[in-house]
Amino acid sequence: MSLKSKAGHIVQIALWFLPAKIGNALRRRLLGWELGQDVRIGLSLIDAKRVVLHEGSSVGHFTFARNLEVFEVGRYSKIGNFNQIAGRPQGSPEYNSSIMRSSIFRIGIESAVTHRHYFDCTHVIDI
Repeated sequence: MSLKSKAGHIVQIALWFLPAKIGNALRRRLLGWELGQDVRIGLSLIDAKRVVLHEGSSVGHFTFARNLEVFEVGRYSKIGNFNQIAGRPQGSPEYNSSIMRSSIFRIGIESAVTHRHYFDCTHVIDI
């Protein structure tokens, strides 16, 4: 997210009320997200340094992702409603300094996460 975190959250909430094409264009421009064609994002908040949603992917309502380095959803993949994805910022005191970790959440092509899941993304999660 290129804006400061709280400002980015406010922008995301404001975009909930716009049609998908306009909202996605503004997400690209204001937040620096990489969005493919026919991407759908519900009433969700994504706090990641890099957000990539490929063609035909979707994120359902009330999915919250926070403190991630990368949030990536592959082509025609879906994340359902009410999911939580929690990472840790790099340099966080909870990390052992001798181990390099990155909070990366990636879903491959034509994959899905259904509803009401919690992911502890203290290191890479590939689905």
